[in-house]
Amino acid sequence: MKGIEAAKLPAGKKEHSLHDGDNLVLRLRGTAAGVSKSWQFQFRYAGKRDKIYIGAYPAISLSDARIKSQSYNKLLADGANPKTHVARQKAEVLADHLAVARGELPKTLSQLFERWKADYLHLKHNDSGKYLAGIFERHILPSAGELHLDTLRPRHIKALLDAARRDKGLTRTCGVMLAALRQLFDWGYTYEWVNANPTVGLKADDWDGDGDEGDRVLSEQDVVDLMTKLPESSMSERWQRATLLILATTTRSEETLLAERSHIDLDKGTWVIPAANQKTTRRRKPSDHLIYLSPFARSQIEALLALPGTTRFLFPARVREGELERPANKKTLYHALTDRQIGGEQHTGRASDTSSLRLDSGQFTVHDLRRTSATLMGNLGVNEIIVERCLNHSLPDKVQRIYNRSDMRELVAKAWMQLGAKLEECSKKADAIRKDNARKKAISLAIAATEGMI
Repeated sequence: MKGIEAAKLPAGKKEHSLHDGDNLVLRLRGTAAGVSKSWQFQFRYAGKRDKIYIGAYPAISLSDARIKSQSYNKLLADGANPKTHVARQKAEVLADHLAVARGELPKTLSQLFERWKADYLHLKHNDSGKYLAGIFERHILPSAGELHLDTLRPRHIKALLDAARRDKGLTRTCGVMLAALRQLFDWGYTYEWVNANPTVGLKADDWDGDGDEGDRVLSEQDVVDLMTKLPESSMSERWQRATLLILATTTRSEETLLAERSHIDLDKGTWVIPAANQKTTRRRKPSDHLIYLSPFARSQIEALLALPGTTRFLFPARVREGELERPANKKTLYHALTDRQIGGEQHTGRASDTSSLRLDSGQFTVHDLRRTSATLMGNLGVNEIIVERCLNHSLPDKVQRIYNRSDMRELVAKAWMQLGAKLEECSKKADAIRKDNARKKAISLAIAATEGMI
C-alpha cells in the first residue's frame, strides 16, 4: 500500500502502468491536481487485447482490486469474456433500477405484498385476499413494511409474531401470519425478488398458533355447559340464538349471518341458503342448500324474527338513518363468543365480560360449533354421507360425487331432527342446572340475611 501511495509518473510521461500480476494493472495519469491512480484488468480474449475499468484508488483498495481480478481470471479460465459479463451485469442493474422506478420490482416487504395481493391473492382467493390483506395491514406492515427484502431475517419475523402474541394475545392469528408470510416469500422467490425465505424453520406452535382449532369438538357436557352459561352472559339474545342456530343446523357462521326472512318458510319448516351466500371453491360450484328445521332450530328462528329490528335480515347490522339495511359483519359472532372466553383484561372497545362463556375444556370458536354438530350426528348413528350432506360438503369420494345424484332428503331431514332432539335434551339439562344454581343462591342469601339479623 505504501508503494502505491509513493508511485509517481516517470519523468516526461503523462501516463504509466504498474503491473501487479494476474492481469491487474495500476494506471497512473497526470492531471492538473496531481497524479490519478486507477485499477484496470488488462487481458487477452480470442486473440485480442482488451481491458476493464475496476475503479479508482484509494476508493478501491489493492485487496479489493485483486479479488475482482481473480473473479475475472476465473471467467477467462472458464472460456467466458469477462467484459461481456460486466456489461451484462450493468444492464441487469440498470433494468432493476428502471423496474423499481416503475414499481415493477419490489424492494421492500410492503412492495412485495402489494405485488402478491394484486397478482396472486386477488386472483386465487374467494374474497380477493381481503382477509389476509387485513392481517398484513394490522399486524405486519406497520412495523416491518419498509424493511428491505435483502435484509429480512428470521429474527424480524419472530419479532412480529412475538408482538402479536405478547401485546394482543393473538395466538391463532400468529399461525395465520406465519403461514401467509411463508407463502408470500415462496411466491417472491419464484420471481427471484427474494434470495431466501426468512420463515424457514419457524413453527406456528411456538406461538401457540396451531392450537386445537382444526379438530376442536365440544362434548355433550360442553354443550350443556354452554347452554347453561349463554343466558347468564352479557351477549345479546340475537347472538345467543345465532350460536344455538348454528349448532342446530350445521351451518357456517358467514352463511348464517346472511339469512333473510324470505329464505325461511316456517309453514314448511325449511330454510334455504342461496348459492350466492355459500362458500365457494374451484372444485365446488354451490347450489341452493335446503335445511329442514327441527323444532329446536325452528324455535331459535321464531325468537329471532320476534326481536325488534328484524325486518329483512335475521342478523342486521347497525345502520345510520337513511342507510340501507345490511347484514352484520361475518366476524361479529366470532368476536361475541371469543371475547367472553379470553379471561383477564378486556380488549379495547370489546365486551367487558371476558369469562362468562369459558368452558372447563378450553376455548372454542364459532366454527367449532359446526364441527360439534357433525360429531353429535355421527354419535347418534347418522351415516357419514348424510352428515356430509347436512354440512353441504362435496362428497369425499369422486365416484359418489359423480354418480350419486340423490339428495336423500328424507334421511337428511331425519338427521337434523335427531340433532335437534339431542340439543333439546341438552337445553333441558341446562335449564335444570340454572334453576338449581338459582335455588342454591337464594338459600345462601337467605342464610346470610339471617346471620346478619343475629
